[in-house]
Amino acid sequence: RANGMIEKNGRSVFVGNSILQAGDTIVVPRKISTGDSLLINSIAPITQIISDLAFASAAIDSLSN
Repeated sequence: RANGMIEKNGRSVFVGNSILQAGDTIVVPRKISTGDSLLINSIAPITQIISDLAFASAAIDSLSN
């Protein structure tokens, strides 16, 4: 916080009870340790496919307009 107080939130990004105030600083670590690299390696191709589909549908929508 702006007054120097440190507030650490939980590990979930979807559940947050903190309200940002003027002067607050958010610190995001460069490397997140997950402990389960198998899960990350199995999700990565799926997210790539979803991303490709989203870009393709946006391109088709842009061309149709």
